[in-house]
Amino acid sequence: MIRDRDPNELELQHMRVVVNALDSGLRRFAVGDLEATIDTPFPTHLEGMRRDFNRGLRALSSTVDSVIGNARLLRRESDALRKSMTENAGKEADESTRLSKAVAAAGTVALGLRQQKALAQHAATIAENAKLDIHRPKEAVAAALRLIEKIGSDPGGKASPGRIEALSEKTEQIGRELDALSLYLDALGEHIGNLAEGVETQAGTASSTYDELNELAKSRRSASLKADIETLTLDRMDREIAEIDQKASRFMHVTVINPPPRDPGTRGPHLRLVKS
Repeated sequence: MIRDRDPNELELQHMRVVVNALDSGLRRFAVGDLEATIDTPFPTHLEGMRRDFNRGLRALSSTVDSVIGNARLLRRESDALRKSMTENAGKEADESTRLSKAVAAAGTVALGLRQQKALAQHAATIAENAKLDIHRPKEAVAAALRLIEKIGSDPGGKASPGRIEALSEKTEQIGRELDALSLYLDALGEHIGNLAEGVETQAGTASSTYDELNELAKSRRSASLKADIETLTLDRMDREIAEIDQKASRFMHVTVINPPPRDPGTRGPHLRLVKS
């Protein structure tokens, strides 16, 4: 009877050592100590439990360290990206201001050239109408010269030869002036036509330049909107990183002074499982 009791009592003492060690390790783990390995040897048949506990604790410590390290690395990358975006935003703001001024200037030039084109076309129309209108006076002069010639060739005419000659010279002079005016109108019409063609080309170029600058300004506004969205994304990411860092950092390395080995015969606190 006594022989049976001694092994049982020894087994019970060994179990108390195991329970006390596990209780101490779990309590330290509960306060965030991931270095709380169990160094007290267990009975041979329970030694595997101690090694598994220590191995799992080290793996968890390595994982938490990796999570914290990656979170802080991501935070540094986020800060660098935010700084770069802030610097670029300042440059883009200056460029956007200059681009807006260029768009306004191109629009003004395009409008002015369109107005000049309209004026040139109007002047060309006036010149063409003048050329048409001058035909009637030229026809009248030609008819007058024919009439004067007819009067001069009539022997019974009452007009003196001197008067007929003077009238003929005057009419011919008017005819020469009308011819000169006709030549001037031809040259003017050609010049206005060339001017209108040049203005039309310039107006097309200015309009194309305005459209290109306007499209570039629109793309810049889209890029600015995209940058705002990226900033909001970074803000959300920073909050999430901070939350990860905060939760992972509760498992920090702490220094624990191991208590002296407990006498196997002394009763210690038992590990209690609390259902939550």
